[in-house]
Amino acid sequence: NVFTQLCDLLGIHHQRTPLYHPQSNLSERINRTLKPILASLAHNDSKGWDLKLSQIAFALRTAPSESTDNSPAFLMFGRRPRQPLDLILPSPPVSDDLPSSNELSAYRK
Repeated sequence: NVFTQLCDLLGIHHQRTPLYHPQSNLSERINRTLKPILASLAHNDSKGWDLKLSQIAFALRTAPSESTDNSPAFLMFGRRPRQPLDLILPSPPVSDDLPSSNELSAYRK
């Protein structure tokens, strides 16, 4: 199997979600978060809610997680993503207390 060989080559341990317990799948977790947001948008704007999906995705990717105190975007890229307000306001001074790449790798696992 090509996929298995690729995982072995890259040192990836592939885990499958049990069919009998879909709640353990991360996509189900995101769906649980998205459902009330989309319901609210559809209630307020039943025809244009789909045009706001990229903004919703950006908000979810940049919101800090309770378990890691960092956003998924920060954990993935090692820096805070630029927000729309960053284009208007001056950049704050760079902090020396940012997590190291080893700490970020530990969060990803």
